[in-house]
Amino acid sequence: MSDGETLLVVLAFLYLSDCFAWLKKGSVAVASAWGGRFGVKTGAGILGNSRGSLLPLNPLPPFGQLYIAHPLPISISPDGICAGNLHSVAPGVSAGPSAAALAFEQVTAVSADGSILRVNKARFAKCGSTAQAAALAELIKASKAAKSHKREHLIREFLGSHLSKKSASKFLVDVRAHVLRLTVLTTPFFLFLFLFVPWMATRTSASTVLIRGAIGAVLLAAAIGFFFYRAHSKLFPRERFERISSLIKMVLCPPMAIQAVNHLTIPLLATFHPVVVISILRPANTKPFIEGFLRRIQFPLAVSISDPVARRVCQWFGELQTELVTRFLQESDPELLKSAISPPAREGKAAGYCPRCLSQYESSSADCPDCPGVKVATFPPPSKSPL
Repeated sequence: MSDGETLLVVLAFLYLSDCFAWLKKGSVAVASAWGGRFGVKTGAGILGNSRGSLLPLNPLPPFGQLYIAHPLPISISPDGICAGNLHSVAPGVSAGPSAAALAFEQVTAVSADGSILRVNKARFAKCGSTAQAAALAELIKASKAAKSHKREHLIREFLGSHLSKKSASKFLVDVRAHVLRLTVLTTPFFLFLFLFVPWMATRTSASTVLIRGAIGAVLLAAAIGFFFYRAHSKLFPRERFERISSLIKMVLCPPMAIQAVNHLTIPLLATFHPVVVISILRPANTKPFIEGFLRRIQFPLAVSISDPVARRVCQWFGELQTELVTRFLQESDPELLKSAISPPAREGKAAGYCPRCLSQYESSSADCPDCPGVKVATFPPPSKSPL
């Protein structure tokens, strides 16, 4: 293997190691791999475990964008908090039977340690982002300090900001100029590292290429890091640690600077409800994804949480989220909401169907065997055509 080939392999290995994003279980990614239409992806795949999966990023800097939205990892009601959320966006994710719960009278201290939400100095929940953890910590503190009858207003106001299409759209507008500037810088840097430097290695000595290439790479990475730092400061003024750590990585390992755009867009909409992100970006599979999500929240499974306090908090919070999300979709896409609750096309002699999973049955007098607690609905009588 020649010096140029060896150098290319080393650079490619360093770069490709940064071409993955972690998609937490229950979170939703809206990605455009080659600059085309977006698509919805959930935390499931072969490169993962029970907590999530690795999501490959497009290695070519001019193409692809990725946004990740995280559902809230906790439930909160006027009575207390619970480390679980029945309002699942991704299929197959729900609160476990032993979800921890605390009444507000039991809460003495709340803080955000990175993406970890701590209550009474103990780990309470793992959030999708540091911004989400900080926002939830502030909500719990405000609710704890408020009188019981004022807590519902605080929670509604918080969820309203979580479902604000106007605010999310503003973030997308604000990031455009930064994305364009970084793309203009990262594309030539990619060509420099993977075309020019290996080509130079075939024309001159490896030591000369390493010295000159390293100097050029550090200078270009520093320039990208400078503009990334400025953009990150404007978009995420409170995320100082993430900003500095990303800048250090870019300077010490220049190939990582090529993914600067994704490092900026991935956390951009992390504090908004996934339905809001999907409604703005309009991915190709919006209709089936949102319809499935709506059926799951309107026809929830029987609650399996054993702790009565946790069950009460989760049910109250789930009902409130269902109300607000349904209202949001009623205002933004009423046709999609209508199609989600419409019965499926009748097959054969089926007398009923499950309104959650749409399985069809010859009897409509029992619960769906695949959806505990969801009663099989009867098909409406066929409409008579006018004479």
